Amino acid sequence: MFLYFASKKQMKAKSSKKDNPPLGPGASREWSLKERLEAIAAFAPVFDAPDFSPGELVRAKQIAENAWEAGWFRNSEEISQFLSVCYQYGWVCDFDWVKWSNTKECKAFLDRPELIEKANALQLAKLLTTMMRSEHFADGSVAEAFEQGVIRWIVARSLLLCADIS
Repeated sequence: MFLYFASKKQMKAKSSKKDNPPLGPGASREWSLKERLEAIAAFAPVFDAPDFSPGELVRAKQIAENAWEAGWFRNSEEISQFLSVCYQYGWVCDFDWVKWSNTKECKAFLDRPELIEKANALQLAKLLTTMMRSEHFADGSVAEAFEQGVIRWIVARSLLLCADIS
């Protein structure tokens, strides 16, 4: 089980206006940062459920003598809802995510997800965008990010950042 907690120092860490991520093109309307953070923070109890699974691998299968259907990853309903919320609330932003995915900052977050506990909202948006765009090229990328703890840390951090906004 993943616990959502923070020290007093972490609770006081606030995002500045410059850390406020721009709304992505998929945003369904103008959302405040608090609304955006609340939307992803709402998944904390869902992802923390003991029986939660990000999805399943659908194996390749032969459909004719010389024809195969490729395998793919089927996201769980909860992960699909999370992805939809990320688009709806504008977390998937327009920026050079491929370039950013090769930076020390991104690699540090992915290699050591616990570092996300100090991330600002803009960094969360970059991580979410990178994971979701990667999914288009590598099926199961989001599930892998979940298994590595990245999504859980993003959700936990969104709870803390949300608490800082009055």
